[in-house]
Amino acid sequence: MSPAGQPLVAPASPAHPRSARVRRHHQPCVLRCGDLVLDEARWTVHRAGTLVDLSPTEFRLLACLLRDQGSVLTRAELLERVWGRGYTGQPQVVETYVSYLRRKLHQLGPPLIHTRRGVGYMLRDPALADSAAPAPGGTSSRARGPNVVGSGAGSQNRRAQEAGMDGLILLVFIAALAAFGWTRLRGKMKLGVSGKHWLGPIVIIVIVVLLMWSVHVSH
Repeated sequence: MSPAGQPLVAPASPAHPRSARVRRHHQPCVLRCGDLVLDEARWTVHRAGTLVDLSPTEFRLLACLLRDQGSVLTRAELLERVWGRGYTGQPQVVETYVSYLRRKLHQLGPPLIHTRRGVGYMLRDPALADSAAPAPGGTSSRARGPNVVGSGAGSQNRRAQEAGMDGLILLVFIAALAAFGWTRLRGKMKLGVSGKHWLGPIVIIVIVVLLMWSVHVSH
């Protein structure tokens, strides 16, 4: 009893800061990334509106990746967060369960889980990945688009020009054969025939060549 007659009440000891952090860390919530929704309270995962059946370990691994989406998590970090510090099994279990998640999630939409070789794994929204992915030359894939298309159009033009030249040569050859046949039919192939009898076939060949060349140049 206190001197004033009031009962003494021991002050409540404050919770340990680490315990508070653990409680906040494990507080159930809904995690989202694009069309992927993980509900920790209901223990459910949906991708594009489809329920995905996950094992407890797969669920914890996915939740861990979702909490740090956009950041690369190393194998050691995933082992500690999902399997615990006391885990003494094979570290390759991380790769195994990542492959399980990929097989179940990626069949329902674009890839979500990406590998950073020699570093770890990252979960990223496909929409953000498409808009921010740099091209090898330092520009985005959208910036490279017109150049790639232009290159393809140039190749098609070159192929068309080559095909046009081949067609021109073929037509000249056909015209020469036609002129030769026309001359034979008129009986002008005898020795001593005046050169004026070849004037018609030569004119035909020249006209055909000029016409075809003008068409080729215009294209």
